[in-house]
Amino acid sequence: MKPGVADERWPGARLQLSRRTLLGGLAMGGVLAATGYGVDPLSLKPALFSDCATGTGQRRGWRLAPGLSVLLDSRSALDSVGRAVTLQHGRVLLEVTQGAGVSLRTTQVRIMPGQTARLIVQQQASATLVQMLDGMASIAWGSAAPLILGAGWQQLFGDTGSAPRVALPDGAGAWTHGHLVAERMPLAEVLEELDNYRPGVLRCDPRVAGLQVSRSLSLDQPDDSLALLSEVLPVRVQRVLGFWVNVVPA
Repeated sequence: MKPGVADERWPGARLQLSRRTLLGGLAMGGVLAATGYGVDPLSLKPALFSDCATGTGQRRGWRLAPGLSVLLDSRSALDSVGRAVTLQHGRVLLEVTQGAGVSLRTTQVRIMPGQTARLIVQQQASATLVQMLDGMASIAWGSAAPLILGAGWQQLFGDTGSAPRVALPDGAGAWTHGHLVAERMPLAEVLEELDNYRPGVLRCDPRVAGLQVSRSLSLDQPDDSLALLSEVLPVRVQRVLGFWVNVVPA
């Protein structure tokens, strides 16, 4: 596992939650929704009931089986039975050194890594993004024949179609170290990444959503990154009670 990342032996059983913990979490979701912050109580489900889960701003690693380790990004969740992994929500780095029998499922695909592989898988709203850092993987999608994705490539698989594979962008794995490497990335996408690491709500005004960002930013210090963006782009950061943040034209 990466230095500085918690490495835990697989506990072999799901987290047992008390009734009080469950009701408390759902009650908090209801309070936030009632105050207008737009929290979806259903989004609490992965963290409450999944085998492995992370909260806002957390990255955490698990060793699930011999030769099989994962690193979960912020606000992510997965389940595991033996060497079969199901990504419920968010983004995961899968590291395989003994690939026999390893598989990872999302809503759209089933991924079977080679004997040695490192790959990032992100479950989006209606698509799965697969990014191969090292090795190769066989990907089964819909009724199509499985395809092979090799190191240095990424591909997006949707509910009804898939995009052509494209070269892996620089810094694809930078999030594992708490960084975002943006290269001509739309501001709206940059803010989505920062929002994943920041408590509260972060919104982008449509008038500045298309501004391009080419810069390395800190995910672990999202408010510092927002301040930096306001210095290099014609935008300003508008705060409401410190919880709700809008990025609007300067």
